[in-house]
Amino acid sequence: MGMRALVVSAPDTVNLREVPRPEPPAGWARIQVARAGICATDLAVMAGQAGVSFPVIPGHEWMGIVDAVGSEDDGEWIGRRVAGENEVSCLLCPACRSGRWRWCPHYQQIGFGRYGGSYAEYLIAPIYGLHPLSQAVSDLQGALLEPAAVALGVLERAALRIGETVTVIGDGPIGLNVLIVAKAMGARRIIVGGEQPVRLAMAERLGAYRVVRHPNEDLVAAVTAGHGQSDVVVEATGTESGLQTALNLVRPEGRLVVAGFAHGGQAVISPDRIHLPDVAVIGAGNNPGWMGRTVALVEDGMLRTDHLVTHRYALAEFADAFGTLSQRGDGLIKAVFEINPH
Repeated sequence: MGMRALVVSAPDTVNLREVPRPEPPAGWARIQVARAGICATDLAVMAGQAGVSFPVIPGHEWMGIVDAVGSEDDGEWIGRRVAGENEVSCLLCPACRSGRWRWCPHYQQIGFGRYGGSYAEYLIAPIYGLHPLSQAVSDLQGALLEPAAVALGVLERAALRIGETVTVIGDGPIGLNVLIVAKAMGARRIIVGGEQPVRLAMAERLGAYRVVRHPNEDLVAAVTAGHGQSDVVVEATGTESGLQTALNLVRPEGRLVVAGFAHGGQAVISPDRIHLPDVAVIGAGNNPGWMGRTVALVEDGMLRTDHLVTHRYALAEFADAFGTLSQRGDGLIKAVFEINPH
C-alpha cells in the first residue's frame, strides 16, 4: 500500500509523492500521523545543511495513532494515541546503557535520514520510544511535545533553580518554549530578546518580565536595569552576535547555555570573557530522554504550548508553509501540518 509524503530528493528539491507505506520490523510500530510540527531545522535538512543523505522525508515533531506493530506481543499498542522520541539506537552499548543514546555508534534520528519523518501520512518508530497520550493531551499539543521537551532539557542542563533570573536570546519556538518551561520551574524576571513583534507580544502574554526588540533596543541595558546580569542566559539564535550578547548578560559564575543551531557558522570570542568571570558555557544540542516527563507535565496542567500555533497547513500546502517559515512572515509563531486529523 502507498501513502503521501514530502520527499526531499536533493538540496532544496521537495515534492509531495506517493511512496510505499513503511512496514514496522519487530519491536517497532507504524503510526498514522495526525499532526506534525513544522520546524526550522527541517529547512536545514531540505537545504542539505544537516548532514543528511538524500532522499529523505523530514519531520521530527509529531503525534498520531498506532495502526500496526511488527510483533504480535506488542499488539496492545494498536489504536493508541502516541508521541515519540526520535532516537534510534542499539540500546546495548555503554552510551545507551547510561541513557546517552545520541552517542551510540549506531545512532540515527527519525526524520533525518534512513527513517522517514512525520511529513508523511505514516511513519515507523521504535516502541521503546513511544509515549501514550491521555485525553488531557490534545492532538495539537501532542505534536508540540518535542520542542517542549527540548526546552526542558536545556534548562535541566543549565541546572536552573527556583528564583533564579533568566534571559532568553531568541523569540522563535525554542526560545518561547524555554520561557514557558522556565516559568513553570520557578524562574523570575525572565527577559526575552528577539526581532519579531508578534513573537515578542506572545512572550509578554506568556509572562515574560520584559521583552526587548533586539537589536533595535539595547538588550544588555534592559537586563542590567532589570536585575543586573542573569543567573542563566539561553542563546537560542545560533548567531555570533547572539553569543557575544549572551556573554555580556551572564553574571560571574553564571551559566550560558548554547541552544541555537548555527548551521555550521563560526563565532570569534575572547576566552577571557569566559575564564575571568568563571562563566560555565553549556552545550544543549543533544537532550534526549525528556519526552516522558514533558508528557506528564502537560497531563497535569503544568505545561501548555499549543497556543503557540498560529498556522495550520495540509501536506499539499507545503510550499506555502515552508515559504512562510523561511521568511518568518504573516505573523508566524509556530505552524503544523494537519495530516490525518482526528
